[in-house]
Amino acid sequence: LKKTCKTKSIKKDLLEDLIVEITKEKILEPDTINFIAECITQLQEKNLDLSMLNSMESELKQVQASLKNIMNAIERGIITDSTKSRLVELEGRQAKLEAQISIEKRRLKAPKVLSDKIIYFLEKFKDGNANDEMYRKTLIDLFVHGVIVNPETITIAYNYCGENDIIDVDLEALKNSSDSVRMSLLNWR
Repeated sequence: LKKTCKTKSIKKDLLEDLIVEITKEKILEPDTINFIAECITQLQEKNLDLSMLNSMESELKQVQASLKNIMNAIERGIITDSTKSRLVELEGRQAKLEAQISIEKRRLKAPKVLSDKIIYFLEKFKDGNANDEMYRKTLIDLFVHGVIVNPETITIAYNYCGENDIIDVDLEALKNSSDSVRMSLLNWR
């Protein structure tokens, strides 16, 4: 069975205009910006989990113990092809673990972005020029997760979990709007 979509297409510019307008109105308001900044700050703290580092360091100790045992066997004259291949394998694993541990330690020591810096960054978007193509692209890429167009509504899902993270725009309610973007969007029907 061939199914066809009954929703008419909308011009990209008109849809983007609506998305930018709603994002600026609903997402780039102080309470939401503060909420997003707090979530990012908490996420940074959560990422300070030392379990990965501890796990790699534990494995490195086991590898080093195994290397010591092989070296003891070699010193006693027990050397075979499998002894040599196991030695090479363990030395490779040791080098890889040491590199991963170094990277993880640097990641854990990396400076964290403070909440006020996040707020400052997000607030810069409030007064952006909606007609500037780069501004529109950055705003949509940064905040919008997805858009679903239905015959009666447009659903905008945003890249965070909280109040207004999914907004439904009722196209019937837009009919009474004097906003040219909204009126143009309604003409697509």
